[in-house]
Amino acid sequence: MVPLAASRQRPALGFSLVELMITVAIIGLFSAVVVGSMAETRRRATTRLAAQELLGYLDAVRRSAMASALECRVSYTAPANFSVIEHHTSTTAGQLGLDRCARAFNGGSDGLNLAQSIASATSLHVVAPGSDLLLTPLGTVANNQTMIYYISIEGSSLERCIAVLAPVGFIRSGQRFYAGDSNTADCDYVAGY
Repeated sequence: MVPLAASRQRPALGFSLVELMITVAIIGLFSAVVVGSMAETRRRATTRLAAQELLGYLDAVRRSAMASALECRVSYTAPANFSVIEHHTSTTAGQLGLDRCARAFNGGSDGLNLAQSIASATSLHVVAPGSDLLLTPLGTVANNQTMIYYISIEGSSLERCIAVLAPVGFIRSGQRFYAGDSNTADCDYVAGY
């Protein structure tokens, strides 16, 4: 006869290997979703930051043209460089206002390199109009053409638009979207982005 105390088995303490593996798999799945979501959020934030940087730069050039009473030309070179070139209708105006337009803002810097000013924006894409932007001393667009700049980051679904509206020179920021299944895109400047 076996004593009663010896026949009782103690219950197992802790978790089984299968339970631990299931828990680790669930945590890994949630981590993968969160990391992927955070990467897209970071790309979107970088796109917004680049658009705000360009918007501020164009506004500073516009204000500089008004303050210096000179026409200012904004030139774009790929991949993401903007520079201000003073535009003069006469050589006398050019000699009197030497570099006032280009140096009147941003602590004397006359250029903007978006890829360099935005950290880790190596895959920044800017699509600019074919011609330079010419701003008059009244803050208006001299070439009577609305200039639209498109900004995006590789791998992001967000595209931003910066428009300088002709002839008044208002600068608007918006989000680019594609209508339906077509390849045509338009910018929404109505909502605050």
